[in-house]
Amino acid sequence: MDDEEISENELTDLIRRFESDAANNSFDYYAPHLLIALADHYIDQANYDMATDAIELAIEQHPYNAHFFSKKAFLHTVNEETREALEEINRALDLEPGNPDFLTQKGSIYELMNKPLAALEVFDEAIEHGAHEPDVLVMKMFVYFNMNNNDLAIGMIEKIFSEKIDEERIVMETHFCLQMMEAYDEGQRIFRSYLELDPFQEIVWYHLGQLCACDSKYEEAIEAFEFAMAIDDTYGEPILEKGYCLMQLDRFDEASKSFREYIKIEGPDSFSLTQLGDCHKFLEEFARARVFYRQALKIDAKFSPAWLGLAQTYAAQERFSDALPFYQKAHRHQPEDETIEYELAQTYFILEQLDDAERHLNNLVNDHPTMPEAWLLLATLQHELQDDIQAIETLLEGLDRVRDKSKLHYKLAAYYLGMGKAQEGYEHLTDALTINFEEHILLFEDAPFLERVKAVIDIIDLYRKDIE
Repeated sequence: MDDEEISENELTDLIRRFESDAANNSFDYYAPHLLIALADHYIDQANYDMATDAIELAIEQHPYNAHFFSKKAFLHTVNEETREALEEINRALDLEPGNPDFLTQKGSIYELMNKPLAALEVFDEAIEHGAHEPDVLVMKMFVYFNMNNNDLAIGMIEKIFSEKIDEERIVMETHFCLQMMEAYDEGQRIFRSYLELDPFQEIVWYHLGQLCACDSKYEEAIEAFEFAMAIDDTYGEPILEKGYCLMQLDRFDEASKSFREYIKIEGPDSFSLTQLGDCHKFLEEFARARVFYRQALKIDAKFSPAWLGLAQTYAAQERFSDALPFYQKAHRHQPEDETIEYELAQTYFILEQLDDAERHLNNLVNDHPTMPEAWLLLATLQHELQDDIQAIETLLEGLDRVRDKSKLHYKLAAYYLGMGKAQEGYEHLTDALTINFEEHILLFEDAPFLERVKAVIDIIDLYRKDIE
């Protein structure tokens, strides 16, 4: 039998025998199920060269076994050789016409070849020949998604959820597609409709909660997670997600209880311990927060969020010299994170290590040019260095890059007026007031003397009256 199982010891002996034969380039006869076991072993190990050798021998010794052509087609797809993969799966279908697994594989190959209509046609044929329908519908869902036809992709999801779902993988894949489409309302509707008919599916409740959380409906998300927890009180993920939602609602005491409950069920890990530390940080229980961050780092010394949390607790206490080494470690382990690099630059600035601050801020405006805070702090640094012309050039460049422009306009107004360039200063002031009047206090933070300038106060009062 092709699907006959072998023990681990038998597999070890088989591998030793096969690799000895390969080294001598002389092969004895191998039963089909042994060659399938070999091929699967090498595929699992991502040793595709040896897997190919096993399949080539299998085809040579068993040329009428269609499954070996299917395996060969798979190996071609791994190497992105889709034309060759299609040839091999067609050989398998020549031997076993209408095999639903081979038809499904052929449809996937067509999708890789960017032939979506051909893929859809073959997927439908696979269903007609008895393929597992939810699996094929998921594949069709992704074809429609890749065609940018979200309506038809959602239609596939509705069809999937029209029947009872017994596999978590199916729910996960549909949830992933809904997230990619940002189809949160449609997903919530589909999942809720399904749960009306089958309310004891904790997996669906959990993914419904995730969709609600992505849609910032945190109360509804918490309710969904609690249903999942009520069905299975050992199901850790909804407890963790509930804690996250409670944090978004600033309910940090409750969130910390959720994270503790999760840790009790699943055991400690760096992420949950860091989340627990964050709860205490937001409650301004900084020493307690640091205990959990350090516990997280004992598990994973490279876990950047825990280093960041440690730094932030010291920064919140204005202990910036203590915060700095932890910001440095957070940045070292996650150099692409703009928030970490900004807070590191800000700390250097506060500690008057301006060269280091400027270096990181230049990195930020180059790598993350839509981040207004980086442009603002870089301009502030240049202003501190008595280089107002460069500061203004920085802010003008930032205006072309960021969406939230009001703060940049206020700072430009302050710097221009401070240099005696009234026309430019008033132009930026009016732009800033038009965009966000409430932020006008920023003008006086940068240039306190302007509170005594009647023309400035008159302009602000004019916009105040317009708002009132």
